[in-house]
Formats: sequence, structure tokens, C-alpha cells
Amino acid sequence: MLKILFVFLPLIVGSCYHLFFVKAEAQAEMLREDLSSSLQTAVRNAQKIANSLTSTHPEYPLTTNMAIASHILANQGHGGTLSGQITCRDVDENGELAMWTAAYGYAFEEMTPDKFIKTNARAETIEGNGGPNMAVRFHLHVYGYRPDVKCIVHSHPPYTTALSQMGVPMRIAHMDPMAFYEDVQYLPVWPGIPFGNEEGEMIEKLLGDKYNSALLAHHGLLVTGKSLEEAVYRAYFFEKAAQMQMLTMAANGGKLDGLPETDKSFSEYARDWRISEGPVKAHYYSWARQTIAKNHLTFV
Repeated sequence: MLKILFVFLPLIVGSCYHLFFVKAEAQAEMLREDLSSSLQTAVRNAQKIANSLTSTHPEYPLTTNMAIASHILANQGHGGTLSGQITCRDVDENGELAMWTAAYGYAFEEMTPDKFIKTNARAETIEGNGGPNMAVRFHLHVYGYRPDVKCIVHSHPPYTTALSQMGVPMRIAHMDPMAFYEDVQYLPVWPGIPFGNEEGEMIEKLLGDKYNSALLAHHGLLVTGKSLEEAVYRAYFFEKAAQMQMLTMAANGGKLDGLPETDKSFSEYARDWRISEGPVKAHYYSWARQTIAKNHLTFV
């Protein structure tokens, strides 16, 4: 009898464990669906509340807002050189693609509204004084391919720059930069100084029709937005995400292997919330108020 028990006991225990595990998984899935539905409703309600506040934000002229944005990013470490650019889409007198950008020779820390110029699709100045940084050619590639993109930020902040040298893509696993969930592309090739068309063609294909962010190997970041505020929001949190990743990799022996991922459905809801107009503008104009006061910006 004992021999029979010893033979069948593992099977009985295994069957019971399997039934318990399957039942527990089913219950967990039901709970997940309930939470997911509840969270989706909560996100929609939060978006309505936040979006209702957007009318209270200042309406600065475009170049004034671009200058404020430049100082916001400079305060986070995106400045210090002439490598960073903020650009915004416009049209020329014939209705063809044009864009606003800084005149070459000015860093983010120096920007005032009068230092922006308007160029045509060949990067030739058509309004304002001075010429553009010729690296903005890849901005024009993106604008030409993506009519939904209104503004672009490209910069070389410290943590993003460090990450760009490591040969690893951006990893999103924290709620603060969740706007980038399944949105950050990685360009593993550096085609040299971006004065030609090569990098523009690469980035254009990399972003395609739907992506808004890219980590450029040995280079920096590029983010887009349906508005200036959205592009700056992405640039700000891109550097935050890079900092988080560098710290996490340092604590994990320099690797990403074995680190837990976030739940896909919850991450998608978080992304939709964080990149919606209300939260984006609330963050941006909070940064703007702090920057105007801290930097004593007299042009506002």
C-alpha cells in the first residue's frame, strides 16, 4: 500500500498544484481585467480634468515660447554647446515647408525671441538675421516625411550622451518616463557630422509613421511633438529616462539582463495619460514659470 502511495503521491500533489495554479492564474487575470478597465476609466477622467485646465496657460508668441523652452532644457543640461536645436514647422510665402530655428552661434542658455530665424526647406534663411546650424537638415527630413510633427528637439544632454555610447537601446520601466513606452527607437549607426542628408534619411525611416523618439548612437536624442510643449516634454523626460537607466545598469553590473518589465496594458494606459495634452502642458508651464523666475528672463 505504501509503495502504491509513494508512486501516486507525486502525481496527486502535482495535479492539485496544477489545478491550484491554473485557478490562481485565472483569478489573477480576472483581477487584472477589472483593474485594467478601472484604470482606463480613471485615465479618461483624469485627461478630461487636466485638459480643461489648458486654457489657463499663457499664450506666448512662438519665438518667445521657443526661447523659454531653450532655457528650460539648458537648466537640465541640454545646453552648453551649439549642438542642440529646437525647431518648429511653418510655411513660406508659397505655402511650402519652412521652419523656425536658432541662428547659428547661440546656445540654449542665450536664446531670446530675436535670435530665431525662419528657413525654407533648403535651410536658407527667409526671415530674421543669420544662418542656421547646418545640422538642422535632418529636422527638415522629418518634417517633410511626417506632417503630424510640429516641433522637434535634438540635444546632447549628459546621461543621454553617455547611454548613446554604450550600444544599448533605451529601456522604459518606470512610471515617470512612461510616455516613451514602446515609442523609443534606436539608431545604432553614427553617420558622422550631420551636415548631409544621410542622418536625416536614417532618422526619417527610423521614426516611420508613428514613432516620436530616438536614441542616436554616439550622438544624442531626437524627439518630436504635435506642439512645442510636447516636444520639450519628451526631451526633458528622455534625459530623465537615460539617467534612470544608467543608474539601474550601474546597480546591475552594467547590464539590462534579468531586470523586470512593466505590465503592457498598464504601461499603455500610463503612456496615454502622460503624453496627453493636459499633463504635457501642466508640466511644461510649471517648468516655464520656474525657469522665468530662476533665469530672470526679461523678454517674457
